[in-house]
Amino acid sequence: MQKSRRDFISALGQSALVAHTWPWLNVGKLARLGIGASAFSACGEADQADLEFVANLGLEPSELMPFLGGIQEKDWWLKGNYAPITEEIDVEDLEVIGQLPPELNGTLLRNGSNPKHEDPLFWFFGDGMIHGIHFEKGKAKRYHNRWANTPASRDEAHGLGAHRANTSLVYHHQKLLALYEVSPPFELSPNTLESMDFYDFGGALESPMCAHPKIDPITGELWFIGVQQVPAQLTVSMVDAEGTLQKQESMPLSGMYFMHDFQLTENYVVLFEFPLMINLDILSGGDPFKWSPELGARIGLMPRTGSLSETQWFDVEPGATFHSFNAYEEGDEVVIESCRILPKEGDDFFTRGDLPQAWQWRINLMNQQVQEAQIHELPCEFPMIDRRLQGQKHRFNYGLMLSPASPDYPMHPKGIYKHDRELGQVDHWSLGEAVQPDEALFIPASPNAGEDEGWLISVVYNRQSAKSEVLVFNAQKLAKGPIARVLLPTRVPFGFHGLWLNRA
Repeated sequence: MQKSRRDFISALGQSALVAHTWPWLNVGKLARLGIGASAFSACGEADQADLEFVANLGLEPSELMPFLGGIQEKDWWLKGNYAPITEEIDVEDLEVIGQLPPELNGTLLRNGSNPKHEDPLFWFFGDGMIHGIHFEKGKAKRYHNRWANTPASRDEAHGLGAHRANTSLVYHHQKLLALYEVSPPFELSPNTLESMDFYDFGGALESPMCAHPKIDPITGELWFIGVQQVPAQLTVSMVDAEGTLQKQESMPLSGMYFMHDFQLTENYVVLFEFPLMINLDILSGGDPFKWSPELGARIGLMPRTGSLSETQWFDVEPGATFHSFNAYEEGDEVVIESCRILPKEGDDFFTRGDLPQAWQWRINLMNQQVQEAQIHELPCEFPMIDRRLQGQKHRFNYGLMLSPASPDYPMHPKGIYKHDRELGQVDHWSLGEAVQPDEALFIPASPNAGEDEGWLISVVYNRQSAKSEVLVFNAQKLAKGPIARVLLPTRVPFGFHGLWLNRA
């Protein structure tokens, strides 16, 4: 059932008290604190003004559409800044333009596809390379990158089934894991990024781990799904705060669904069974996905204390989603927000097709009805929230603004935005096509900072210099532009997902 955008915005409620912690470091010890503490406790207003006196710190806007160029026969994911780099490097004392907040102490990690031995059939299937940028007391101390030393990167495994560890990262119970849809997680050293081995929780894990596990900031539990394609099967798993696998619930799927993400609320695991299917024609040069709206679409709510057989399923309008913002319970409703694509037959979602839109579903558990609507008009992807509010009502969504594909260039990000869900306002920063950002992470200014009191941080490609940088923004003043630019010694190929590891 559709509802108007005006009705949608008026339905957005006030922020509640939320739990605050550093979930990436010590999720098992959570203190409940109220939102509304003074912003940037160690960084006053005068300091913030000083950081913003040069607009965009010398970056100049451009509306010139990007052009990949290169060898015509090569696929787009092997050209321009999508193409792999060929060396592992380690450089200390990076140049900073502007001023880094002294409270920004930790490591920004990025994961992505960086083929080492063979040209992959698609962007998703290159060997994983992890990039680390270390921050300490207002300085950018180090950049280094390492391939995930999997059998594929050692040239010992090939094809779509080879485990690449290239998609995202999670840190839980002192373990840093690189993730890939069809395999168990791959463990890395959080300090050196050196590879260890595949990690299966002491032999207990019987399924792959999806790219987007969720950490409950209150219980410290790590939840994830895994999809096995032959035979098609979904598994929901939970690891407790002490790192022990406690739950594995499996069910057969009726087809080869692409289930890249899910959500977690206080009482439910939220599942997206949308008709975006794995297309085996990719083996002969076809698109990676097949749009099959005749299969219908549904959202499942599995009780966290129950089993998959107890899942309640709710039919929704057919669409597809790669990534979601959050989900939470409000009265009799479960509220879910995601970046939704409405494909057409023949779309490949990158060089053809419409841009994703922010979307909301409200599932009423009393009358079993679903209301769904577009949230705002801005095309967006790579959604982000303050992860301390996972599964709880939140106020701010963050994400990347998108630019449509041209004949030579795929759909791509062109700026960063913030949506105030309480006021219905969208704020954004963009230099057009001058820089292309990757996923922007929100980092709280302190463990007890309020929501939106912190920084947005993104690795961007500077088209003029043909190198990459890290841009740091005051999240509360996003439109004013970056407060710091960290110049990297190499380009970082456009990747998938990142992680911030706070220094204890």
